Amino acid sequence: NKSFEELSRDMERWYNVSFDFKDSLILQKHFTGSFYHESVIEALEILRLSYPFHYKVNKTTNSITIE
Repeated sequence: NKSFEELSRDMERWYNVSFDFKDSLILQKHFTGSFYHESVIEALEILRLSYPFHYKVNKTTNSITIE
C-alpha cells in the first residue's frame, strides 16, 4: 500500500531507471501488490490495470515519463 510517489522511488532503485511525472496528481494514487520478477514495463502495465495512465520509455536516457 504505497503512493505512486513512494513506489516510483522503489522502482527507480530496482530497475535502474528514472521517472518523470507530467501530472502530479498520479503521485498521490495508492497501489497495493507485490512484484517479484516482472520487468519495469510489465510492472507498469500491471499498475495501469488499477489506474489508467500513459507512459513513454526513453532507452537512451533510461528514463520513463508518466503522463
